[in-house]
Amino acid sequence: MNWRLPLLDSCRLISNSDAHSPSKLGREANLMDIPLSYQGLYEGIQEGKGLMGTLEFFPEEGKYFYDGHRKCGVSFTPDQTESCRESVPYAEKG
Repeated sequence: MNWRLPLLDSCRLISNSDAHSPSKLGREANLMDIPLSYQGLYEGIQEGKGLMGTLEFFPEEGKYFYDGHRKCGVSFTPDQTESCRESVPYAEKG
């Protein structure tokens, strides 16, 4: 969802899967055309040499896409969260 923030357009972003969920391992990855070495990996990440992009899954499948509280049974989509911000005076507006 970072593409929605123009402020990040000049940033180099990489994407990695959570290793604690074996069934979801590999759902995100970095596309790199680099030498298979520490130096190649370092230059790819730090300098963008050979970094060609990322593979992503749909944000809706992610753990942090929805706002809410599991024990209270509250779950909001991003649109629902945005509509609540209008009625809460202390909520940060973006």
